Amino acid sequence: MQDNIIVGRAKGPGDASNEFKIITPDNKRMKIGEFVYYLQGRENKEKVLCRIVSRKAVRLYPDEFMSDPTISPSLITSMMGVESEHLYEVSATILGRYDDNFGFLNPRIPPDPGTEIYLAENEYLEHVISRKKRNDIGSAYVGSLLNRDEGEVKIFLDVAEIASKHLAVLAATGSGKSYTVGVILEEIMGKNNRGSVLVIDPHGEYGTIDEMRNNKEYEKELCEVKDSYKPEVKVISPNDIHIRVSDLEWGDWRSILKDASDKMLNILRNVLYPLRKKNKNFTVDDLLEEIRSRLGERGEYDESSIRGLEWRIDEYIGKRKIFCENGRMTEKTTSLRDLFAPGQITVLQMTEHEEDDQQLIVSVLLNRLLRARIRTEKKMDVDEDMKIDFPVFVVLEEAHRFAPHFGEARSKYVLKTILSEGRKFGIGVCLVSQRPGKLDGDALSQCLTQIIMKIINPTDQENIKQSVESITADLMKELPALTKGQAVVVGEAINTPVLMRVRKRYTKHGGASQNAPEQWVKKCSKEEKERRERDKAPLKKETCPIFRF
Repeated sequence: MQDNIIVGRAKGPGDASNEFKIITPDNKRMKIGEFVYYLQGRENKEKVLCRIVSRKAVRLYPDEFMSDPTISPSLITSMMGVESEHLYEVSATILGRYDDNFGFLNPRIPPDPGTEIYLAENEYLEHVISRKKRNDIGSAYVGSLLNRDEGEVKIFLDVAEIASKHLAVLAATGSGKSYTVGVILEEIMGKNNRGSVLVIDPHGEYGTIDEMRNNKEYEKELCEVKDSYKPEVKVISPNDIHIRVSDLEWGDWRSILKDASDKMLNILRNVLYPLRKKNKNFTVDDLLEEIRSRLGERGEYDESSIRGLEWRIDEYIGKRKIFCENGRMTEKTTSLRDLFAPGQITVLQMTEHEEDDQQLIVSVLLNRLLRARIRTEKKMDVDEDMKIDFPVFVVLEEAHRFAPHFGEARSKYVLKTILSEGRKFGIGVCLVSQRPGKLDGDALSQCLTQIIMKIINPTDQENIKQSVESITADLMKELPALTKGQAVVVGEAINTPVLMRVRKRYTKHGGASQNAPEQWVKKCSKEEKERRERDKAPLKKETCPIFRF
């Protein structure tokens, strides 16, 4: 792009203290979200960057000139010798002069009236918008500036900020939410980051991440030839997700054993503590044996309460899939060391689990992860399968299930604890939701970087407005108008809010909508009908040959 392109002149102060107005004839480049600058300082060499937040016309063709649609109004103005150039009044927010050490330094004084306003150059924008540059350790190339041609101004997120201060990806259904998360995962698992990532996948959308291992384009762009680095990918199916009863917290027991009386819960509490001290990996049989041993004891250990507790443990735990394997109670558990390793991404597919079980799985895993990271960081004794001596990143798809705005969920308390305190212990979280209005506001406010795509629902918009401090009113207005693959990016992982076009993925997108008409037409084709007829046809019986002598 050509340097020093003048696109307008400053008119005067704006409605807010950090805003000013610009008069411009440029209707094509002076769009909302575009970046411009003016010069100040010694010899007028310091660039003060500004972002356009609103615009309106101040001079257009008179209505009478357009009364006949067959005649161009520009022809009328030329015949009359009238000035035909349109003028627009644009409001811009002052971001400041960029300093490599301190970021944007706001001059706090708008430009003088008549000051020349320039369109920011591509190279300058890429330098000041992103904290990280291509091939930096901790960089993630996620897209390019929306108001410029694709790839002209690349957007790089700071993965260190995401992994320590959390990320939220919010969008209405079909806006490209899971596609964008896939782009982020490709980058986090690339050679510049080599992350340790767990994806909680309720709908089975992220199984295609497995393509990282054999995708030639991904290997070329994001793998390292020198040390043969390729990310390890594990996709764990619902049948392979197990929880030991000994891993359950007291709150889990209380919520699982529905309508248990106070007497029953008191028995269970008095049994669990000594049993856990005696055998930290106890089974259901060990628990039931300990409960039965209380029969005949004086006090609250009456037979009816013990029998009722036994029945509930069998009904609510003994018959649940996550505690069983091949119809029998399992002593297996989903090991943290299997889930987490540097350079490894694990996708936990929970498509066959009820929402209640999904919450329980997340609650147990996050509790174990938090305990493991705390004990490891504090140099405390920890079992080998609980020793996680590196930071981790957890992606929660359908986050509103696990931390709902209204009501409770088993996973809500530990998730909010990790969001508020996890950064001290090296646990980062990415909340992904298509209904931010249903997501707990406190949980959302702890995510200090946000990628927000098309949002139309007023309730969702309001929760974003209340929970995301760094999003401004002008960017909120843009949310309903965004199209698929476009997003507002704000927060700690980037120097200033931007409108972004998400880059193309290397791996296949697993959450794409099905094309119903295409499949219906295929099913009605002649070939499909013949195939169905063949499948319905009875098998021909084999007959033994008759030999005559």
